[in-house]
Amino acid sequence: MRLLPADDLKGHGFQITVFALRKGSPSDNKGFMPDPQPFIERWQNAEAPERANAQLFLSELADLLGVPRPGNSHADGYSFEFPFRLPKSDSTFGQGRVDLYKRMAFVLEAKQFVSFTAPPLQPRN
Repeated sequence: MRLLPADDLKGHGFQITVFALRKGSPSDNKGFMPDPQPFIERWQNAEAPERANAQLFLSELADLLGVPRPGNSHADGYSFEFPFRLPKSDSTFGQGRVDLYKRMAFVLEAKQFVSFTAPPLQPRN
């Protein structure tokens, strides 16, 4: 297996860096990531809110990486909106959800951002 760095995939609301493990070698071209440019072009100017885009973006990213898309059952351990118990300061628990969960692999929480220029700092009087 080889570790292949890909370019940063930047979109309005999403920024990730992809590292994909693939079998094969450059000469046989087996198992190597397809050109990410169409994916980048599709997502670089996405305007809908995070909640509207995150699952589709991550599903298409899975396709690009050649890995299975998240399933529709939390029991499988690889799904969107995975429920969890959230500890509170009073030793009780509330209910929470993470955007994407894969058992024994990762937890992903998508956050939307918009680039902006911060106003200059004003001295305190």
